[in-house]
Amino acid sequence: MEMTQEELAVAIGVGRETVNRYENDKFDMKFTYAIVLAKLYNVSLDYIAGFADEPMPLPKK
Repeated sequence: MEMTQEELAVAIGVGRETVNRYENDKFDMKFTYAIVLAKLYNVSLDYIAGFADEPMPLPKK
């Protein structure tokens, strides 16, 4: 799912400039936002954090 910075900012509850700073490694993302991203994109937190090369889907509940 492709999203603009503005759409992503709304989805996680931050400003567009904050998303830009996350993407450019100028800000560290709060863990709670990383969880929201993992759920939104259905990928593991390891993938979000850059510890995994494959975006392993989240386990089903």
